[in-house]
Amino acid sequence: MILAFLALAAVLSLLLCWAVNRLARRRGWLDQPSPRRIHTVPVPRLGGVGMALAFVPLAWWIGGRSLAPNLVPELHWGLVGAVLLTLSQIPDDLFGLPPWQKLLAQVAVAVLAMAAGLRIDFVSTPFNNPFDPNPLAVPITLPLALAIPATVIWFVGMINAVNALDGTDGLAGGVVAIAAGVLALHTARYMGQEIGVAYLLGLLSAVCGGFLVWNWPPARLIMGDTGSHFLGYTLAMLSILGGARLATALLVLGIPILDYAYVIYTRLRTGHGAMHYDLGHLQHRLLSAGLSPAAILGLLYFLTVLAGIAALFLEKTQKLFGVGVLFVLAFAVIIVLPRAMQKRRRSP
Repeated sequence: MILAFLALAAVLSLLLCWAVNRLARRRGWLDQPSPRRIHTVPVPRLGGVGMALAFVPLAWWIGGRSLAPNLVPELHWGLVGAVLLTLSQIPDDLFGLPPWQKLLAQVAVAVLAMAAGLRIDFVSTPFNNPFDPNPLAVPITLPLALAIPATVIWFVGMINAVNALDGTDGLAGGVVAIAAGVLALHTARYMGQEIGVAYLLGLLSAVCGGFLVWNWPPARLIMGDTGSHFLGYTLAMLSILGGARLATALLVLGIPILDYAYVIYTRLRTGHGAMHYDLGHLQHRLLSAGLSPAAILGLLYFLTVLAGIAALFLEKTQKLFGVGVLFVLAFAVIIVLPRAMQKRRRSP
């Protein structure tokens, strides 16, 4: 039953993205080639509208029937935030918005989600014995003065990490599809009482799969900021719903999150603002170093799957060690690999 529902979600996403594609081409809403873009022909944006139209009504329906009653209002208000954020980014995909307006919209929907109860009120303590998963130390309860900024940072950080991935065809949609699928399996395996959340995460993965039919290189439709904001916000919301899974989400999306942090650092170091647009993200550096788009997709998909396997099979007490290993791997992939490839390309 659930597999048929996910297949329906993928097909619905595919059809709605097709409709958005047709409308955008008819109206001339095309992303034109420029030095800030990697595509060489005009491509419609607004793919995020098609994904949101497929996901929100299905999530509203399945959530109302599979979630615990106390979680249903949180989900519904969270979906309202997803719709509002997607709508707020349509002008950006059509005309462009200044970074501060996009940041304001991100913070606003994070506050809305918190008002509905989607807040990070506790985190797992890192002081567990990694060789003995039992007993677990008591989670650390965050005071409100820490819970509020932690939740805002979580939403804003996840949105912008996914947005940073949207620089190569098929990358952001594929990575989010893998991440949502892993979180769905993790929830179903370890938190069976929250099977409704697993269904919603699987639904998000399926919707991404339908979009990828249009976004696979060479893309006929790109998600735009409507898509990256919708996917990042929804993934952040579902990772909190019914109990935070921050360590799992951090492991699965560790490479794009750390790459985004590195890009912000380099921007500030060179005198630019944190929201300054450039081609400094990992996929851009790998492209300029000579790696093909297909190879970049394969590498980052593989790393996401590898991190997902670790998230699924590491005990909760071992997640901290997994994050440590991820930092080492991220350093190699984000900094060392592009520099080595650039050096090799320049050498005679």
